[in-house]
Amino acid sequence: MFKNDERYWDINLLNKWFAISSIIFLACTIWLFIDDNDDEFKDYQREFRKLETAVVEKKLAEELKQVESDRTLYESELDKAKIDFEK
Repeated sequence: MFKNDERYWDINLLNKWFAISSIIFLACTIWLFIDDNDDEFKDYQREFRKLETAVVEKKLAEELKQVESDRTLYESELDKAKIDFEK
């Protein structure tokens, strides 16, 4: 290999340390994502989402019952309007 006196560091040594630090950085990054995704609150959050969905479905059913009479009224008026339009 060509020896150059202007270099203060051995390039092969720097390449080796760069490769080692890159592997360590990659391992830390992978560990960070795994550790962040494995939180205890996520189990509670899933349960909360299920309860929230049940509550919203119950409220939706109640609201549908309240507007059902209005819906039948509007549908009957629509049928009358269609008949008048066809004449």
